[in-house]
Amino acid sequence: MVRKYICPACGIKSGVNIEYGYPSSELMEASERGEVALGGCCIGDNDPERRCLHCGHEWRIKRRSADLNALVSYLEDRLMDASVGNDQNDFKTGFLEGFRSAVEHVIRFQIEQDLKTY
Repeated sequence: MVRKYICPACGIKSGVNIEYGYPSSELMEASERGEVALGGCCIGDNDPERRCLHCGHEWRIKRRSADLNALVSYLEDRLMDASVGNDQNDFKTGFLEGFRSAVEHVIRFQIEQDLKTY
């Protein structure tokens, strides 16, 4: 079963993932069945990730880049906090605790965003 997403423009659950790159025959068939949308061979940083098959609206999933930037920033902060101690074990423990906390934060955020999608 193919997952469909609610379009932010028309509100209909007919959004599909956009696949970029040279399509295989299987991908072409999936596109014809309305399971994916073809985005072309060139991939850019700001290209949309989903397309509504009903109205044609295309959009990006904002949480992907926001989550990654937040995670990197959080890990950098924890790394700096952990490096203050001189003991190598303190450093490792502090970094691992910060990493675990950051991953938990990202997972909670993603779950919240996924619940808003439905």
